[in-house]
Amino acid sequence: LDADVVSLIEVGPDKRAMIEGLRDLYPYQAECFADAYCHLAVLSKLPIAEKVSRNSWEGPPVMVVRLGGRARDLIVIGAHTIRFPHTRAQFRQVRALSRFIETMPGAKIVMGDFNATPFSRVTRTVEEETGLVRLTALPTWPAWVELPQVAIDHIFASPELRMIEDERVGRPTGSDHYPIVMTL
Repeated sequence: LDADVVSLIEVGPDKRAMIEGLRDLYPYQAECFADAYCHLAVLSKLPIAEKVSRNSWEGPPVMVVRLGGRARDLIVIGAHTIRFPHTRAQFRQVRALSRFIETMPGAKIVMGDFNATPFSRVTRTVEEETGLVRLTALPTWPAWVELPQVAIDHIFASPELRMIEDERVGRPTGSDHYPIVMTL
């Protein structure tokens, strides 16, 4: 895809060699494999000025990077919320994530597996409590039936960021989700 930034969800230490193999294309990498239950990575062609992960808190596991270079302090957050039937816990995670997002100044892109449909209480809460705009609605799951049925992977962005190319579903990559691709 030749993307500038990639957020990987449900990728753990067993994929370290794969991620390391992408270092020529994505020289700047952040992952949280050392943290229990934090199976996230952000790969970037742009310098990563700062990175932090959170996993043992009331919110979902997140990998946060602040980009440098031409991205000028853009915050990119990869997140993975708990899934159905744990709806109360999922809502608590999303509320905590929203509060956490609000503590970070500047433009933000939040992307990941929210295990929630585009018009759910979960995605609506992220939009309402952060001011971010949900930019996705295409189905991405499940990949194993070769025709995704449910849109549970989302990208949210600060309103000042402009969409250049609409979302599209990428080719299968071995995950149980199809990748979602967008140009901002």
